[in-house]
This record gives sequence, C-alpha cells and structure tokens, in this order.
Amino acid sequence: MVRRNGQIAIQKNIKLLKENPEKVGGDKDTAKELIELLENISADQAWIAAHAMAGLSIQKALETLNSMRL
Repeated sequence: MVRRNGQIAIQKNIKLLKENPEKVGGDKDTAKELIELLENISADQAWIAAHAMAGLSIQKALETLNSMRL
C-alpha cells in the first residue's frame, strides 16, 4: 500500500512539473531535470522520495533527492 501511494505521489508530481513548473517554484529547465530523476526512481523508493520533497521548491527537491542518491 505504501509503495503504491509513493508511486501515485511521484506521478502527480511529474504531472504538475510538466504542466506548471512555476507553480512549484522553478523553471522549465530545472523541472525537466527533476522529472528525469523522478521517472527513474524505483517503486520501492517512491514513497521516501515523495515525502522527502514534499513542500520543497524544485531546486530544493533536486538537492534533497540527489543527496539521498535515489
């Protein structure tokens, strides 16, 4: 269940980043980089990644996820 919730959260984040990156504090180039990272996160790590980046700007989310080496 937790695994599926993480995957759903990642999919929603990707959709938001594609549609309106400015809404989450970033630009299209930075959003593209974060989308690529999110698309490569395994299902087992999706929940952790979704919670680690919750409420962060695109740049801070990138920094957080990269520091976690997901």
